Amino acid sequence: MVKISQLIYDGSEKLKSVSDNPRGEARILTAHALSLSHLEIFLKLDEPVPDDKVKLYESYISQRQTHKPIAYIIGEKEFFGLSFFVNEHTLIPRPETEILVETALASGGKTLLDLCTGSGCIPVSAVKNGLLSALGIDVSEGSIQTAIKNAERHNLSESVSFEACDIFAKDHFGKFDIITSNPPYITDSDMLTLPPDVADFEPHIALSGGADGLNFYRRITEIAPRNLNPNGVLIFEVGVGESDAVAVLMSESFTDIKITKDLAGIDRTVSGKLKEKLNV
Repeated sequence: MVKISQLIYDGSEKLKSVSDNPRGEARILTAHALSLSHLEIFLKLDEPVPDDKVKLYESYISQRQTHKPIAYIIGEKEFFGLSFFVNEHTLIPRPETEILVETALASGGKTLLDLCTGSGCIPVSAVKNGLLSALGIDVSEGSIQTAIKNAERHNLSESVSFEACDIFAKDHFGKFDIITSNPPYITDSDMLTLPPDVADFEPHIALSGGADGLNFYRRITEIAPRNLNPNGVLIFEVGVGESDAVAVLMSESFTDIKITKDLAGIDRTVSGKLKEKLNV
């Protein structure tokens, strides 16, 4: 029988052409195929692997060789210290989006509306870490069903709910202290140059933000005042180079606008507080 160490080596060799971290990815897929933790993998490198598990692992490697993201192969992704179900209906949560959750938690609000919610990782993480309740909205029924499963996974079904809805057709969802959104923000031209991991697997409906990437920012900024309590805050994640344009869009209805950078020094979130004259 093949040992775990050999399995990892063989897989990493096959992944060199598609991955910047082939050995790390091979370890992740090995752990998933064998239902072991990463620590257990290290402790059992010399143990043999049953043939059926070898075949399962090899199927994972073959999928990854097509550029299919690891998260879609294993069906989950960690975000904000929690594990979330993901699939072809949802974007894969990115570490930089955690800044959006951190900003929401620091805002002082207790209720949250998350627009373009995807897997539901933002509202679930926010409520799991202190908010009282949240509602997530997405146009994709598939993503909403996944988000519901994620709320159930973390025992939050009573405090986090989801609704399939087109925000361009409906403009009121209730009153909340916080609105968050990581909306589709990739420009039409950039959609044509996405890497295969994204272009061939992640849902384009959750990526495309129109000619200038700002379609959803315009709409959400327009409807946000109707959905916020007095002194409510709006927090966006933004694409590279979009922070100033989004800040301008927000300036009509929001004050105290702040731009926060991610760990790479890139403008990542834009937030603001609803102006008093709009506190109705």
